[in-house]
Amino acid sequence: MLPEQRKKALTIFLFIYFIFAIIILYLFLFVGGIEIQEEFNEIEGEKEVYLVNTTDRVIHDVSIKYREGTLDIDLNKIKFLAPKEKILLNLNRLNQNQVTLIVTAPYHVTIEKLIAIRTQGETTIKANFPETILFGKTFSFSLDICNKSKKEQQFIIEEEHENGFFSEPSQKDILSVGPDKCEKTQYSLLPTQKGETTIYFNVSSSNTNERLLQPIMVE
Repeated sequence: MLPEQRKKALTIFLFIYFIFAIIILYLFLFVGGIEIQEEFNEIEGEKEVYLVNTTDRVIHDVSIKYREGTLDIDLNKIKFLAPKEKILLNLNRLNQNQVTLIVTAPYHVTIEKLIAIRTQGETTIKANFPETILFGKTFSFSLDICNKSKKEQQFIIEEEHENGFFSEPSQKDILSVGPDKCEKTQYSLLPTQKGETTIYFNVSSSNTNERLLQPIMVE
């Protein structure tokens, strides 16, 4: 092999080795294990948000922030999360209908999640979406509606999304919810594009007129 060709081959080899080393370093130094999980307390008619360590190891120096405009503001700092530990986050004091939470810890992948909830009078509405949505694969999501009044309510639910982004059309449902009861509407969509889009829910009844939006990312 000529010296020039040998030099070129060596350069290509070193470049590939460098990229491979970066990938390995990332996988070792930045790992998963932290999740934000949402549950719905039907007795209280409220969403509960938990920070969960899904691993069998201790995760140290966990920082939780929320986004307000362009600023990320400190919400809580946790010295450590024990293996499989699950901590309830108090979001009531934020007084927001939607909030983006950002969770960081040394050598762990940053978690960022939009928590969507709307409350109006005697009605609570909550959207449930999967963590990951993939192009060309059908995903399911749902909307919880809780009627905290003392009489049955009939809700008109209009789900709207961007034309052409999914294979299915928008959907309209009528849901009857008894007093102090919660009901769920189920949806499935097949993404035909990649990128960011927003799904809207228009919910109306005799005492409710709400519009809930849920930004999603199709990977």
